[in-house]
Amino acid sequence: PETATRQHSIVTTNAMEKQAQTLKSVTTINNRLKFLAGLIINPKVYSAIGNVLSDPSKLDMSLGTLCYSALFLSAVLEKYPLIKSKVFLILRKLLSTYNAFIARLSRATKATKDFHRLETVTPAETSKLCTEWETQLMKYAPMLRSLSSYLSDVRTFHRGFSIPSCIVDILESGALLKNNDIVNFISSICISLYQPFETVAFMFDHNWLFPLTANKDSTWWYVVSTRLWFVWVAAEFLQLGHRLFISQRGRGITKDELITFTEHFATIPLCVHWSLENGCLDDLWVGLLGTLAGGLSTFDMWKGVLAKIANEI
Repeated sequence: PETATRQHSIVTTNAMEKQAQTLKSVTTINNRLKFLAGLIINPKVYSAIGNVLSDPSKLDMSLGTLCYSALFLSAVLEKYPLIKSKVFLILRKLLSTYNAFIARLSRATKATKDFHRLETVTPAETSKLCTEWETQLMKYAPMLRSLSSYLSDVRTFHRGFSIPSCIVDILESGALLKNNDIVNFISSICISLYQPFETVAFMFDHNWLFPLTANKDSTWWYVVSTRLWFVWVAAEFLQLGHRLFISQRGRGITKDELITFTEHFATIPLCVHWSLENGCLDDLWVGLLGTLAGGLSTFDMWKGVLAKIANEI
């Protein structure tokens, strides 16, 4: 009887603990749903988001990250069977090496029982790696590529309205010469000329400029605009790198400075790629580097927005 009573007590305790865990889970879910519902109907949330989207530079930063992320994902999905096959091939070689090592170890130690051996994937099986849902997922690649192309056009069109500001920068750049700041003078002129050249290339590309003229080549304008941009990026990268790692010797580097340095570093290969008429990178690398070139700032910016929303609610 005493044993039966103890077992009944244990069963009762376990049942109560499970009930308490279930109740806790339900309470947690309920609290999260209430929090989400509060976000949806709170005007402060939309005000904080609107403040970001109404800022041209922050909007361009967000669209740029979305643009290159979509391009990167589309390239990954298009190359997915090849990537997965190569990954499995590498794993197969590693597992073969592991099994050979285990076999030698078994012989060396004269083990009385076999060590655990891992089964390898045969080459014939690598052709059947993609499951049905993965095949369906790969069909989203054209949609993501189309989205990336559309966002790229939106950003380029939107940047065209900054040309008046570029003209102002050119007219005011003479002050840099008076201070013998040659590097920043050249950098300022290049980044100011970059935008008009890109806008002309964009208009030629969409047949909006001289539509009746034959043999319009937008590539030359794009290449020149990118080379002008390249000069500015290189100047900013070298000056920042000199200040952070030579003048400061790597001490006292702020998060914003590290993000800017990393993004410039990721931008340089893109500048080289777009400065060549035929390019040198495939879409996978363009998407990855493009996401990195603006994604860190974008993530940090939206992280601050979310923190502000959480503090105000």
